[in-house]
Amino acid sequence: LCGFTASIAALNSWSDALEYIFITRPILRLAERFWADARRVGNPTEHQHALASDVIIAAQAEMVGGAVITENTDHLSRYVQAINWRDGLL
Repeated sequence: LCGFTASIAALNSWSDALEYIFITRPILRLAERFWADARRVGNPTEHQHALASDVIIAAQAEMVGGAVITENTDHLSRYVQAINWRDGLL
């Protein structure tokens, strides 16, 4: 696994706590609002031609009152609770 054995083991140990959420129309509408708000204040999370995956993930978490486990806490914490997975807070 090319040096990622510890990271994969950590992710696997959290698998019971993870919830997978389908992308629905209401989630996309919330993601659109997050994206537009970030652009409006001049603080986008991605290049102008990039897929706005950060805001979609944030919208999914927001819709269920959850948090996002990531290394990208700077971008995602603008919208929803973002926990750095390296901090081991689960």
